[in-house]
Order: sequence, then C-alpha cells, then structure tokens
Amino acid sequence: NPYELRPLSMKQAQDAIKKPASTPGEFATEPFEIKDETVYGICDYLWNQPNSDLDSNFEDIRIEPFTLQIICQHIERNLLRDDKDRIIEVHELPDPNEIIKNYYNDVLSHLTLPEDILQAVGVMIEEKMIYEQDQRRLILYKEIILKECGITEDVLKKLVESRLLRELTASGTKSSYEISHDWLVIP
Repeated sequence: NPYELRPLSMKQAQDAIKKPASTPGEFATEPFEIKDETVYGICDYLWNQPNSDLDSNFEDIRIEPFTLQIICQHIERNLLRDDKDRIIEVHELPDPNEIIKNYYNDVLSHLTLPEDILQAVGVMIEEKMIYEQDQRRLILYKEIILKECGITEDVLKKLVESRLLRELTASGTKSSYEISHDWLVIP
C-alpha cells in the first residue's frame, strides 16, 4: 500500500537535511556537514515552489518531501564524491532548478543499463506511462511491461528501487506500475 508523505514545515525540512547528514552509522555515505546557509537556501527554494497538497490547510507546511529528497540525493551522489572537507557550502550547490530538472536523466544514468534497454525504458515511461494531454500518470500492468515494452523483471525492480516507478498492489488484482510522483510527469 502506498503511503502518502505530506509536505513538511520549514523546521521539519531543515531537520530532514541536517540530521541524516551528520548521523554516524553503517550508511552508504560517511557523516558530513551541511552549512546552515546551505540548508536555508535549499529550504527557501523549496518553500517558494507551488504546493501540490491541495488538502493542506496549513500555510507553514509546504515543502514537498520528494523534491527535498532529490536535492539531498544529488548532494550525496555528486557533491560529496569530490568534497575533501566533507562540508557542503552554499556556493557548492548547483541551482536547485537544474538538479530537479535533471533528476530523471540522472537516475537513468546511475542504473547503468545497456543502451537498448535504456531506450526501451525511456519509451515505456515517456510514451506509455504519461497521458501528455492532461499531464497525468497512467498505470501499466506488469504483463504489459514485460511483454510489450521489452523490460525484464530485473530492470523493473531497478526502476522501482530507484523510485522512478512505484508498484501498485491491491488484494485480488494483478501487479501494476505507475510513475512514482506527479512531479515527474511535468515536462
């Protein structure tokens, strides 16, 4: 069952950036510091984005967790790799618009798929899973993905793990998939 994570307050978003970054443990990334100025810059940018939660009655809760995660993931995957002091300063962070705009292609490039499979994935997502006229996500049954789109179960699993797709399962129905977030549908 999908769980809908609602928008965050400014404080919740700041904590969601700083706390995991500085927490020691057995994680893929060693602890690092994100300067307060950088955190404020990220949160200010996200605060000023349109709020997609039309059910929210709270003006102080408006930072989308999905876009926050995209920016934090970019910091971990791209900035820390070459950052010797393990401190992320505001001048090191690219334009958040560019990070978000490039997210789809960045995820696909990290999957390291053969070119023909990568092309099949692109056609499936861009042409079969989006109703462009209304900018809406479409659901595809697993059988269609495997038989008609030329995608293997292993690749499908990678697409779900990368958060590009989400699996929908309901009692008594066949497995189906959709693009994980409405935000990814917007051109």
